[in-house]
Amino acid sequence: MISTSRIDKKDPMKASIRFVTACLVLTFFCRPVLASDGLMTIHFVDVGYGDAIFIELPDGENVLIDAGQSEHAGRLTKYLDARNIESLETVILTHPHEDHFGGFVSLIEKWPVGTFYINGDAQRAEDGYEDLIRTIEGRRVSTTVLEEGDELLLGGKEIRFSVLHPSALDGTANENALVFLIVFKEISILLTSDIQAAQQDELLRCYPQIQSANVIQVPHHGGIITDQFAEAFGNDPVFIVSTGANEYGKPLVEQLDKLKGKVYRTDRHGSVVLQSDGHQIEVIDE
Repeated sequence: MISTSRIDKKDPMKASIRFVTACLVLTFFCRPVLASDGLMTIHFVDVGYGDAIFIELPDGENVLIDAGQSEHAGRLTKYLDARNIESLETVILTHPHEDHFGGFVSLIEKWPVGTFYINGDAQRAEDGYEDLIRTIEGRRVSTTVLEEGDELLLGGKEIRFSVLHPSALDGTANENALVFLIVFKEISILLTSDIQAAQQDELLRCYPQIQSANVIQVPHHGGIITDQFAEAFGNDPVFIVSTGANEYGKPLVEQLDKLKGKVYRTDRHGSVVLQSDGHQIEVIDE
């Protein structure tokens, strides 16, 4: 068994999130026009049908949320190599499905990792998860379980990663996936992983503040989206769909058509890169 710990909680989540200010209107440019320093860059990396979100923080630290399938590990490694990274300070696995954890083994063997965060749902893990755990143990990487109410203060404490879900592991692996609201000054990004319809509406009930998010990850690679969730977001948001060839017919076009905002798909647009100075956020060309 891997040794895990619970994260410290100095402030209750629901109290801290009240201080999130209303997000500015999202604007787009063909080229970045933000200041040259103090930027956060978010890469929704094209790893086929799966998730891999690489985030470069203003203080130079790196965050990786999920790592796609093992068959696309080389693609993700090449992408990170091109950015000359030397370490992954924060690594997060939203839930133990292979299209989210498969690429981690090769990455952990290549780069030093600071802390590895998980949701602790080993009971519902797919094949290969135990190999990942053995690799983490062998590298003596610190592992911490996250749940609703936890938060990570990263990027010189300028950027808050608030965990909105799950409060308990009482659903399927997808239903138990970690959900994050990332707040950088006046900008917020909602990462939904593979949550299902019930969890989408639950988020809106418990955290109505997410409706001002500038960027929203479409749940489950473009799966079912509730009408309430589809209509909830204002300020001309951007929706990101991490997807590729699959047997499920995703993304479901009739679901994407319900969204009110610009939709980017990694199967059509390739890796989607956004950059923010905390006051505005832009989709950029690399």
